[in-house]
Amino acid sequence: MLWGDLEISPRYSESAAVTLFLGDRLDLLRQVPTERARLVVTSPPYNIGKKYEKRVRFDDYLKQQEETIAECVRVLARDGSLCWQVGNPCAPLDRAGRPAGSGMV
Repeated sequence: MLWGDLEISPRYSESAAVTLFLGDRLDLLRQVPTERARLVVTSPPYNIGKKYEKRVRFDDYLKQQEETIAECVRVLARDGSLCWQVGNPCAPLDRAGRPAGSGMV
């Protein structure tokens, strides 16, 4: 698909200027070669009961986030940056019995 002069792909493609993917984040991340991304920006579900998300047990939520972080780190170039936007002020990881970021990578 083209939008102006930009190629937009529904799946990862090195030739596409833009990837517009509708689906599970792991399915997309697994298409990306190792150390290919210079920047990863993500805003995962908060798991706080917003209208557009399905709440899951906290341990299951952490497991999902661990899987996502592991794939983001895999695709990230050595000199890349990872911007992880989360918003759950009610239960930060370091107050949920786990040091913040422990076991995540």
